[in-house]
Amino acid sequence: MAQGYLPYVRGNGAVELKGREYLENLAMRCLFQDIEKSKSGEQIEWCKMHDIVHERNCQVCDPSLVSHVQKYRSLSWDKEECCHVCDCLKSVRVLRIKRNRAPPVGMEKLIHLRWLDCSNIALSKDGLEIICRLYFLQSLLLSRCVLTEIPREIGNLFHLRRLNLSWNRELKELPVSMYSLVELRSLSLEGCSLKEIQKEIGDLVHLRRLDLSCNRELKELPESICSLVELQILNIEGTNINCLPEALGELSNLRTLKLLQFKVGGSQYNKLGFLKKIYHHLIGSLDLKIYCSSMSEMVELVEDARQERLKTLLEKLETLEISFKGTMNEMEQSSLSSSSIWMEVLEALVPHYKLNKLVIMRYEGSRLPHWMSSPLNFIKEIRLSDLSEVSSLPAMRKLPFLERLDIWSVEQLKLVGREFLGIESSCDDVVVAFPKLKELNFFNCSKWEEWEDITEEEEESAAISIMPCLTDLSIKSCSSLKKLLHRLLRKASSSLRSLDIRDSSELVKTYGEDKEGSARRSISQHNPQLELIQ
Repeated sequence: MAQGYLPYVRGNGAVELKGREYLENLAMRCLFQDIEKSKSGEQIEWCKMHDIVHERNCQVCDPSLVSHVQKYRSLSWDKEECCHVCDCLKSVRVLRIKRNRAPPVGMEKLIHLRWLDCSNIALSKDGLEIICRLYFLQSLLLSRCVLTEIPREIGNLFHLRRLNLSWNRELKELPVSMYSLVELRSLSLEGCSLKEIQKEIGDLVHLRRLDLSCNRELKELPESICSLVELQILNIEGTNINCLPEALGELSNLRTLKLLQFKVGGSQYNKLGFLKKIYHHLIGSLDLKIYCSSMSEMVELVEDARQERLKTLLEKLETLEISFKGTMNEMEQSSLSSSSIWMEVLEALVPHYKLNKLVIMRYEGSRLPHWMSSPLNFIKEIRLSDLSEVSSLPAMRKLPFLERLDIWSVEQLKLVGREFLGIESSCDDVVVAFPKLKELNFFNCSKWEEWEDITEEEEESAAISIMPCLTDLSIKSCSSLKKLLHRLLRKASSSLRSLDIRDSSELVKTYGEDKEGSARRSISQHNPQLELIQ
C-alpha cells in the first residue's frame, strides 16, 4: 500500500483487504518463504522473499562478484563501515540500512527512493535534512535514531504515506510543517516525549493509524483529532490523557482504540456514559479509574453503569481493573460508608462471564459484589487491593476456573470464615472448593486474626475436596494471624509445594522459633511435606 501498488477501492478497510488478497496470491505462487500466519490461520503475519528472487551483488562495489545487474530496485545495506552510494544504486526504490553508524555518503542521489528504513542509526541534523530532499519517499522509518528535533523541511515530503518516529526519547515537539503531509496514512510517535499534539493534526485527513503510546507527558488530545474521518486505529496507551474528546466516538471508521486507563468522574474526566460511544472500538482490557469527590457524582456513576450499552462493552473485555480514586469531604465520606452506594456501583459493573482477570482497588464498600462469586464465571485471576471497609470474603470457592487469588491490604478483615470455602455443615453432597486454584496470596491484612479451619470429620471426608491444585500459599505482613489451618493444609498437601510466611509475628509466637529465629521447625512438624520460606 505504501508503494502505491494497490488500486483505490471504496469502503472501510477495502484497500487492506485487496492487499491481503494480493499477498495470498503471491504466497500461493511461492514468491515467499518462512511464512507465519495469525493464530486463526487466516492472515499472513510475517514472511520473507524467496532467495531466488534476490539479486545480491554489485560489480562496481565489488568487482570480484559476477552479477551483471545494472539497476537495483531493492537493497538491504548491512555494513558497519562508512559506505558510499555508487551509480548502480541510483534506481533503488527500497532501502534498508542496518548497523551503520551514519547514512551512506551521497544518499541525496537516490532520487527514486520510495521506501527508506534508517532505524537504529544515530542521525545528525544534516543527515535528516538530506533525507528530507528525497522528495518521492512514501515510507520513512526513523525509529530509535536519537532525534531531538524534526526539521521543518520534512514538510517537503508531500508523497509520504507512512512515517515512523517512534522511540526517539528526546523528541519533545513536532514542526507545524509536518501536518502538511496530507497523504500520510500511518504516523507512529510511540515512546517519544511529546507534551502536545497541535490542532493542525486535523489536516491529516487521510490518516488511518496514529500511535501516541508511551508519551507520558501527553495530557490531552486536540478536538481537531475528531476531523480524522478515515482514522481506523488510535493508540494512546501509556499516556496521561485524562479526558478524550466527546466527538471521538463519532468517527465511523475507527475500529481500534487502545488505552490502558479510562478515567471517569468529576469535571476534568469523561463521564462513565461516554464509554457507550466508544465501547465498540475497545479491545482486550480496560483499567477503569473512578474519581469521585461527592455523593452526586457517585449517584450519577451508578446510573451510567446501569445503562444497557455499557453492559455490551463489559462483555467484550478480557481484563477489567476497577480502581477508585479521589477524596470526599468527611461528612459525605461517613455517609457513603454506611450507605449502599459503593456496593451499587460495583453491582452495576457486571462483566461478561468469560472475563479472565478482575482487579478491584481502593473500594470503600462493606461488601463485594454478588456476581464476583458466581459459579458461571470463567475468571482465572482475581486481585483485591486496598479495601478499607470489607470485613469478610465471599464464597469464591464456587469459581470453577480461578487459578490465582491475591488479597492485599483488606484493612477490616479479621476472620476468614467457612463461607470463604463455601462448606455447609448440613451438606451431604460432594464439595470441591477452589478446584483450579494454584496460587493464594495474603498481604498486609494487619487485623486478620483467624482463618477458620475445617473440622476433623471434613478432613477425613472423601466428599470434600479443598484446593486440590494449590501449589503456592503466601502469607506476608499479616501480623495478627495467630494460627495456620493445619487440617486444610494437610487436605491440600498432595499439591502444595511452597508455604511462604513473612513478617507475621503472631505466627512465630504460636509456633515458637528455632535457633535461627524461624517458626519453620514447628510448622513443618505439622506439615512435613511443605517447603517453608521464612
